Formats: sequence, C-alpha cells, structure tokens
Amino acid sequence: MIVLPLKVTKPTNLVPPLSTWLDGDSSPSSLTSTDCQSGLLRLSSTRTSVSKLITSPTCHARVVAACESSDGAAGALLSRDLVNYHAMLVECESVGFPIVDGHIDELRLEWWCAFERDSEPIVRSNIRYERLSTLYNIIALESHAAATTLSAPHQTPTKETLNERAKKYKTCVTLLQHLKQLTNDNDGSNPSIDLTANCLALLETIMRAQSQESLYDMAVLQSKHNMLAKLAMGACGLYNDAFAQSQKFGLKSRMPQLEEWSAWLRCRGILFRVRSEYHESVYCREVASKKGSGYGMEIGRLKLALDLCEQGLILVRNANLEEEGEEMEGLKRLVGERAAEAEKDNETVYREPVPGGRDLVPIRGISGKDWGSVDKALEKLEQPLFGDLLSEEAAGAMEKFEKKLSLIEREAESYVKNHSDAARSTLAEVNLPQNLSLYKASGRGFPIQLWQKVQAVQKSITIDKFKLYLWTLSDISSNGKKDIENINNLLETDLVLDREFRERYPRFSGSSVQELQNPLRQSLSQCAKLLTTANEGDKHLAKTLDMFEKDPKFELLQYNKETLDLLFPNDAKTQKVDTS
Repeated sequence: MIVLPLKVTKPTNLVPPLSTWLDGDSSPSSLTSTDCQSGLLRLSSTRTSVSKLITSPTCHARVVAACESSDGAAGALLSRDLVNYHAMLVECESVGFPIVDGHIDELRLEWWCAFERDSEPIVRSNIRYERLSTLYNIIALESHAAATTLSAPHQTPTKETLNERAKKYKTCVTLLQHLKQLTNDNDGSNPSIDLTANCLALLETIMRAQSQESLYDMAVLQSKHNMLAKLAMGACGLYNDAFAQSQKFGLKSRMPQLEEWSAWLRCRGILFRVRSEYHESVYCREVASKKGSGYGMEIGRLKLALDLCEQGLILVRNANLEEEGEEMEGLKRLVGERAAEAEKDNETVYREPVPGGRDLVPIRGISGKDWGSVDKALEKLEQPLFGDLLSEEAAGAMEKFEKKLSLIEREAESYVKNHSDAARSTLAEVNLPQNLSLYKASGRGFPIQLWQKVQAVQKSITIDKFKLYLWTLSDISSNGKKDIENINNLLETDLVLDREFRERYPRFSGSSVQELQNPLRQSLSQCAKLLTTANEGDKHLAKTLDMFEKDPKFELLQYNKETLDLLFPNDAKTQKVDTS
C-alpha cells in the first residue's frame, strides 16, 4: 500500500511574532497579547513537540513507536497532538489571525515539501499555510496507520481489521477533499508540489483505490462472485485513474516517487482486472449450470484473464515488484488450471463457441461513496485557546449593555436619595425615628399605619412580576435556540436527501438545495447570535436582582405583621403618630 510521506518543519517559537502583531496597529482584532498569553503558549508548545518528532518524510515508523499511547494505540499521541494543533489553528483563524502573507513579517514558518526532499523550504507568514501543512501530515499519518492495520505481513485478515483499514482510508479521502478546498480558497502563490491541486487529486484517487481494495478484501470473506467481480472492477478503475493522473508532466518532474508509484498503480489495476474477470467467469459457470448453456462465456473470461496476467507479469518484472509478482503468478496458476479444465469439458461435452475478449460484455464496477464528514474526522478542542474571551461582536454588545445598566443604576440611586430625604423630613415633623433600628430602640410597637404601607408593597409583587418576566424571556431564548437547532437538523436532512436523489438520477440538473438554503442558514446564524447576546443580558439582570434581594431593607419588607411586632414590641407609652 502507498503511504504518503510527511512534511518536515523546524521548531519555531510562535509567541513573540504573534504577540507583536496582536499589540500592533495592523491587527484588526480587539484581542491583546495579554489576553491571549496562555493560548499562545499552548499553541507554540504543541507545534514544537510535533516538529521535533517529524524529522524526515519517511519517519512514520519511528514516530509511531515514540508516540504509542498507554492503551497500546500506536501513534495515538502524535495524531492527537496534530489534530489538536489543527483545531488551534482553526480557532486562530476564527478570531482574526492572518490567513495570507504580508501581515506578520516577523513570523517565519518553514515547511519542506514531502516529495522534493532536496529542495529549499517554503517560508510563509500566515496561519492558513501552517494549517494546510498540518492537515497534510494528519492525512499522511492516517495513511500509514491504514497500511499497517495488519500487524504482520502474513497475518490472516479479519472482517474487523479490514473494516478498520477501509475506514482509515475513507478518512484520508475526506480530509484530502477538505484540503483541496482550503488550497483553492488560499491565495498563497507558488506552493510546494504536495499542496497543489493536481497532486492532491492524485493522492485522493490513490486513497480511494486503496479503500476500495479493503472493501474487496472484506467482501471476499462473505460475498458472492458476481458482487466480487464488480468490486474488483471498481478497484481496477480507481487504480487506472490514479495511474493516468500520475503521468501528468507537472507531477512527474517534481515527484521522484512517481516512477515507482506509477508502475505499482498500473500493476494493481491489471491485478484487479484479472480478479474481476476470474470472479465473473465463476459466476458465468454458475449461471450456465442452471440454464444448461453458456459455458463458453466462462472460457472467454478465463482466456482474457490469462492474457492480462501475461501483461502484468511483464510489468512487474520490469519494475521489480516482487510482492505483486507473487500475486500475479498465483492468479495465473489459478486461472490457468481452471481454464484448462473448462476447455477440456467444452471439447468433450458442451462444444460451445468461445467468445473473444472484444465480444465480452464489460463488467460494471462499483465503488464506495460514503466518505464521511470532516467534523467527525477532525475533533474540536476540549479546552479552546481563547475560550474565556468574547468575540469582538459579543464584546461590543456587552459594552453597550453595561453602559445602559450603569445609567439606570445612577438614575435609581438619584431617585432613592431624593425620596429618602423627603421621607426623613416627614418623619422628623411627627417626631419619629428616621430608621427602623432607632425605632426598635425607642421601645415602640410597629405602627399600624406603617404596616399598611409595607403590606401595600407586598401585595403589589412588583419584584416577583419582574422575575417572572425575566424567566419568561429566558424560556423564549432557550426555546428559540432549540427551534434553530431543529431547523438546522432538517436542513441537513434535506441535503442528504438531495445528494441521494442526485446520485440516483445523475442527469437531474435542478437547483442545488445547498444554494437555496444559504439565505436561510445565514438568517438562522444571525438569530442564534442575537439569542446568545440576549441570554447573557438576562443572566446579568438576574445576578443584579439576586444581589438586591439580599439587601437587609428588602428582607424587612418581606416580613409579616406578627414578625414585625416581635421585632418592635408595643409599649404602654406608645403614642398615635402620623405616618402619612
């Protein structure tokens, strides 16, 4: 199996250049180096640990051995570090770090091409190219993990191990598709050959072919010959496509490995064509035995398979492919023995005409298409780099809210002060203490007129009504978020149905569901942001209300008449007072 070589980079301290950029005038972000200090340290240390392990394009085995996790999963630690580092770079892009050169001149990110080993490194000064190179290395390690799923060369494969290998190759295909899209969006000039569209398309086709081969190997354990013929032809077509792509001049001149790869791809294509013809011949014999005729079709398939074996053996001898040579020799013996037996039976018993290779109906190949999603292949950070920081939009909304809240608090303080002065003046006119503590010390009971005013406050339940309104707003916000999630799920379901419909009816040329959904998705995204901001405001008001409820004067307003009488007992000398 083909294993993608790794990209090599030098350890680089990212903290100084990124800190300088954050604090400079050219930074569009509201973040500062002080805000991001811990996140930048994590980013830089993760890059350093990864770059120290990957020291050559072919050091997969050494890296895997050095990064075996405690549960025995080979390479798990490095893969986790690479995936985490990629997630960190995605977060950096989301908060405004540059994705093109020309903004952080002090930042020098050197990456050597995975294929041009003696070339000079590509130097970039943006986060996007760092992310592309990291993503490529994740794919390269995944291809190595897939190729080494079987721990021993002659280990008997099981359905589980073959399924695991197929999944890993599918992950490679998914990530290569994502990488191609990112490279198309990036306007960096003169990339290394491993990040060009032609090279990534070739690597994607190779990973598809190797995934298809794993599916075929898994089907051999349980499927019938007519299905195996189609799966083998699917692998043949993919290997032939990869071989054709490898012949492009722009790739051959810059990828020394292609000479060996091309011969191997061509050989695998022939090998799976032979297997497909052999399985089809067995199926033809099964059909003929039921119908009582058609034995000549089996012989025609077998002869075609033998001719292909001869072509393949010439190729493997010229390319010195020993393992493929052994497979081809084994197939030739199997096909030859069956062809001799079938021809003998036909001469003595059936006497049917044998069609030539051009008269045979081509076998229609089938291949896997469910390549998974990028989100499943690339996990998100458990602890975000800048998780304790608000986005620029959210920070602006919070600042406006705090300004309005401060204005309301000042107005409330002024209102309370004015009314407190008026109340003290009224109490002084009727010779009453100006606070409840002094009134308690005077030994007088709680006056009925004052209780009536307290009771009026309790009956108005103004605070309780405000709390109820606040809870209602919070419920509306939560329900709104759930509605948005449900709508998004329905949109995703529509996309899946649209994709299945287009696969079933490839000639359908109607409008893309995804394009039709874009305006609605944008509106939903804006609504989600507004709901989040509203929810944060509700929490702040609830916190303020909770603090107000703990005020001693507010607590006194909650007491009933009996409790207040106990706090302020009646006295025989109590005089009738004016509490208006």
